[in-house]
Amino acid sequence: MEKGVNFIGRNNGVADKDKPIKWSYKFQGAVNYLPVCVTDAEYIINLANLKGHSYGITLCGKNYFGSFINGNEMRPPEGANLHQFLTMDKMEVYSPLTDLMANKWLGNKTVLYMLDALICAPSEGDNITGSNSRWKQSPFNGDYTSSIFISQDPVAIDSVGADFLMNEPAVVNNNSSLENNSTVENYLHEAALVNKAPSGITYMDGNGKKVINLGVHEHWDNPESKKYSRNLGKKEGIELIKVR
Repeated sequence: MEKGVNFIGRNNGVADKDKPIKWSYKFQGAVNYLPVCVTDAEYIINLANLKGHSYGITLCGKNYFGSFINGNEMRPPEGANLHQFLTMDKMEVYSPLTDLMANKWLGNKTVLYMLDALICAPSEGDNITGSNSRWKQSPFNGDYTSSIFISQDPVAIDSVGADFLMNEPAVVNNNSSLENNSTVENYLHEAALVNKAPSGITYMDGNGKKVINLGVHEHWDNPESKKYSRNLGKKEGIELIKVR
């Protein structure tokens, strides 16, 4: 193992009992703590997979589900009772993903967001095959995605990831929960409009301060040109840059 590199998981993570997660919406579930490796960190890099999920998508927002600890024997998100908010297929509802983005010791410490798109799966339970992981849309044109997406905006990178996933036949044809299911973007709408969230929830940073800005959400102009506002000459919005 490389000197100075430590791997922490739910089996060896130590909960920081001084940093319980304070959700912005009251619901029943286990008390959740951020691990010491998170609260002690000077900064965080969020490296997630670009892939589909049985409820829709898995991107940087849901990657934070691996960043807290509770007493659940299986997985902390189940013990926290969080999945109910991801599977209701509704817009304008509370999102724990937005809450984690807003957390002072988690999202606020994250300086870089990355999506591993070297090979993308349609869903978390799928085997990788040539037919379901070779993407038809440009610029892949029947080949593997072989890409990495990088951004400092957690909302923008997931917005771009969602555009790619929701417009890819190899994904939507193998994931019925994603096809024409715009409700998977609820957390992105909540985050982009966090100062006045569509749900009416006041998102706090876990330390008593209201969050007023998390990032930018928009869709590209079309699946062929894949241009966002700043690609089209506007001063604000997303800019997608292809680097070989």
